[in-house]
Amino acid sequence: MGGEFYGIVLAVTFDLVGSGALPAFNPLSLPYVAVALALLLVRKSVIIDWIVLFSIQGLSGFLTESYVMRRRVRLFAFAYVSSDRIEDRPYSMRYNQIEDILRFAIYLPFMILFGRSSAIVLIPNLVNQFADGLAEPVGLRFGKHEYRRRALWYNRRFWAGRFVRSIEGSATVFAVTLIILLFYAIALTPAQYLIVLAALPPAMTIVEAISPHTGDGPSIALTGCSIPWCVHHFV
Repeated sequence: MGGEFYGIVLAVTFDLVGSGALPAFNPLSLPYVAVALALLLVRKSVIIDWIVLFSIQGLSGFLTESYVMRRRVRLFAFAYVSSDRIEDRPYSMRYNQIEDILRFAIYLPFMILFGRSSAIVLIPNLVNQFADGLAEPVGLRFGKHEYRRRALWYNRRFWAGRFVRSIEGSATVFAVTLIILLFYAIALTPAQYLIVLAALPPAMTIVEAISPHTGDGPSIALTGCSIPWCVHHFV
């Protein structure tokens, strides 16, 4: 990818800012613009491409989730409801963006070492998307055994709030992780696969259960990358 591509993207971004469609003065959106601009000035590499594309993804998220766009496009408004939990308001966008940044910061070193298509990166990514994604609706629909976790930041205080989770929702993480691993038997040796199969589902379940509210994504990413990497390296 060349500087021309990023230049076009930034030009479009600034046009959106000028038209008022993008919340440019939202303090959370400014770092994405700054990162994209800074990386235009340095030498290109695959790593920089990943970081720039992540910054662009962050900007597109603000575009589709901004109040102006949600008010004008019903599809964006409907999609936003899936992440705009009542108990997270008014911090819904902040939680989403911080979690995305932390998750990417964890995945990036593993992508550099093993590549984006490595099972060490893909397995936890799939768990993040599907296992963690399904845990909440399953817990809301079928959860009978509840427990509560705090958020790192809530109501202007650190380690505050009392957010409901359920054993049924956490069990979903175990089941879906197990299903995902069934598709990666050929990516590991038999001994490595058996160890990962025995260790990863319970580890992901525990990590999801004990993580702070909206902080389970980065925790799952770190655990999900670390266990297969250790098994791959030492077994």
